[in-house]
Amino acid sequence: MNIKEYYSFLKNMYFIQVIIIGISATISIFIMIHFEITIIHKLIFCLIGLLLVCFYSRYYYFSYRESKAVYLLNSKEKVFEHNQFLLLQETNPRFQLKFFKSNGICEWEISEVKMSSVIKFPYQTHLFELRKRDGSMLALYKIPRFQKSVLEIIAAGKKMKLILVSREKGKEIFSLNQHQFLIDKNSSKIQLLKDKSFLMKSEIGIMPLNWQKQFAPNTPIIEVNEKIEMQDFYIAVCLLIYCQQKYKKL
Repeated sequence: MNIKEYYSFLKNMYFIQVIIIGISATISIFIMIHFEITIIHKLIFCLIGLLLVCFYSRYYYFSYRESKAVYLLNSKEKVFEHNQFLLLQETNPRFQLKFFKSNGICEWEISEVKMSSVIKFPYQTHLFELRKRDGSMLALYKIPRFQKSVLEIIAAGKKMKLILVSREKGKEIFSLNQHQFLIDKNSSKIQLLKDKSFLMKSEIGIMPLNWQKQFAPNTPIIEVNEKIEMQDFYIAVCLLIYCQQKYKKL
């Protein structure tokens, strides 16, 4: 997927929702004209109107973004930092995190997996998957819904468990095989460290003007250690998902 396709998908999704809400609004108007109107009817109509404005504004925003986005797969186009990615998050219709290069190509995608009702405790755990650009799955993550003290990773045929060992304001430490993984968070930045060595960070700040052609200025920028091992990358992604689920933003 590239950034133009991403914006096109969201534009179409919100357009469908605008149509559905528009039909609901038409039915509501018909009811108000032909039947006795109560305060409940007025409240419902106001709610439908607010939803219509909300969804239309999102449709207009992504239409604008799609018209400005450029699909830059040309090899001559410079990727400004090959270890930096822009993180786009969507929760409708399901939770997704997409790692885009500065040229508009999606490199990795994290998606929530809807767990089957046959699973014993479907509401106690969130299940996520990490996929490459070609669609191949790299890892699965199990993040507890409430007590997030044990995080599970399944990748490359291995099962790993991150155990929470300490927590204080802005800092949390997880342990795995005698290694310690630190989450260091402040208002605009999240750093992920392994035994005090940098793995990954997410930061919202000043974005280069060239990047703003494709992305909103407040898009989180992900920086990955250029020499990171794949196992540590999977762990860093797990901690990134954990932070998003706990703080609801990155």
